[in-house]
Amino acid sequence: MSYRRSLILALAVAGLLAASPATAQTVSPIDCVGPAGDPQPGTPEWNRREAENAYCGEQRAYDTGSNPLFGAGWAEMQTRHPGEDFRADPFRDPLLYSGSRFRYRTVTVPAPSGGTVPGMLFRPCDATCVSRPGELGSYKAPYPGVVIVHGGAANQEMYLWAAEGLAESGYEVLTFQLPTADNLGGGAHYAYAKTALDYFVSPANPGYTQLDRSRIGLAGHSAGGVAVSQLGQEDPRVSAIVSWDRAKSGGMPPDLVMRTPVMFQMTDYLCQQVPVCVPQPYTEPPNPDGPGNKAEDFQRVSAAGIDSMQLAIRASTHLDYTQFSPGTGSRYGAAVGFYYTLAWFDRYLKRGRASKDALARLIGTRFDDSGDVHSISGGVFDPTTASNVPALIAGQPVADRLSFEFRSKYFLDGGSRTCGDMRAGC
Repeated sequence: MSYRRSLILALAVAGLLAASPATAQTVSPIDCVGPAGDPQPGTPEWNRREAENAYCGEQRAYDTGSNPLFGAGWAEMQTRHPGEDFRADPFRDPLLYSGSRFRYRTVTVPAPSGGTVPGMLFRPCDATCVSRPGELGSYKAPYPGVVIVHGGAANQEMYLWAAEGLAESGYEVLTFQLPTADNLGGGAHYAYAKTALDYFVSPANPGYTQLDRSRIGLAGHSAGGVAVSQLGQEDPRVSAIVSWDRAKSGGMPPDLVMRTPVMFQMTDYLCQQVPVCVPQPYTEPPNPDGPGNKAEDFQRVSAAGIDSMQLAIRASTHLDYTQFSPGTGSRYGAAVGFYYTLAWFDRYLKRGRASKDALARLIGTRFDDSGDVHSISGGVFDPTTASNVPALIAGQPVADRLSFEFRSKYFLDGGSRTCGDMRAGC
């Protein structure tokens, strides 16, 4: 099934769920937060855990579908973007926060075959910002930079959770939009990513004078994850990579030389092998080094002696990374994904104390609030305050947010720090 069709059908499914919000919010006693346990395969306890994990994989749809502020915010967002197909979490609309949480502007990015494509440029706040929240840090230029490459059949604004959070954390961030004709199969993502990177580090970039071109990272999802996994190893301008659940197909060139630290995030449910990207319980234990062939990425990079991390997020789906109405995916997937994305880039793109602190976050056993201060996405509606409550993870044990289906691993500091199963403890 194509990724585009999966997106459309997932929207329809989530729409049906949203039609009965009270049931989604109040009836289920399923605990998606606490320890998942380790029941023996084939037992009733094991089967129950599988069913509950599949429910948790759609929890964000239940949250946002029963959140009246999400629907109202979506309608208001469309009025701020007339004539655009602006598919985003309405709590992330950059027009609401530009000049307070970060600086934002639209740009035109060259296309590999000529012409241009639309893009968005985010930078940390400077003296022009007003009413900047006190919990956000202040940063001085030049800033390390990150280029984000969206997935096939997706839109760049689906990744505002990452672009905005990184800008608030001291990064200059570029996103761009592949045209529809080149945005389906995924083969064009590499060429567009390379051209966007050229633009990002050139004087044509309006943020050129504030960009530290010696500290550049790439992040990408699905087909974009395949593109950055290759481009980031080939291009010496790139110092760090984060691949968000890369597409199942798309292996790397056999002669590709590994040189760049890379984090591979992957999900419990392989979108290309389950209907409409909706989680389904496993009937028997999957290969813990899966899903599919995705574990080959970590093995390839770590075997070359290059720092690498494989992060499998509990109850997550391929669509956790594409935050848009009506909000498919798990409740905590994007929060965990951003936490580790920020820590990875801080480790390899920042210097001094910031880099050392990032290592502690990468290998820690409990989450701090470094990701939560950037969490403003659509979440649960609190009727007592009539407010939106985003997903927060500070204080939670790392083991409770990692997959029990697939192993999370790391190979850091040239192999002096290694872990074969983060959930089990290292």
